[in-house]
Amino acid sequence: MPPTLPELLKMTVDLHGSDLHLTTNTPPQVRVHGKLQRLNMPDLTPTETKALAYSVMTDVQKKRFEETLELDFSFGIRGIARFRSNVFNQRGAVGAVYRLGARDGSHGQRQVDDARGDAGQNQR
Repeated sequence: MPPTLPELLKMTVDLHGSDLHLTTNTPPQVRVHGKLQRLNMPDLTPTETKALAYSVMTDVQKKRFEETLELDFSFGIRGIARFRSNVFNQRGAVGAVYRLGARDGSHGQRQVDDARGDAGQNQR
């Protein structure tokens, strides 16, 4: 079973990364000091990539993404950090980039409270 998005984002923080990149047919990648590093895990399938991206999106965000095939939003994971997200369609599959923001996750937005990825939104 692949890791959850909160678990991948925690790995990103632990590795001192600035971004987490999720695309199909490649393992998750973390940008550390400007260079992408593949995490030591299997390639993500299109289904896994979509599930990871959707795990922190609200129904409204999912609908907007499906209409426009691109979505920018932010969210926080309690005790880890806040993240800015860009979810996009690339070669017919969902991809996403998550950029590390404030590390305390306490800036008034709703938080992801557990590994299931329940999230609020802060639309740009």
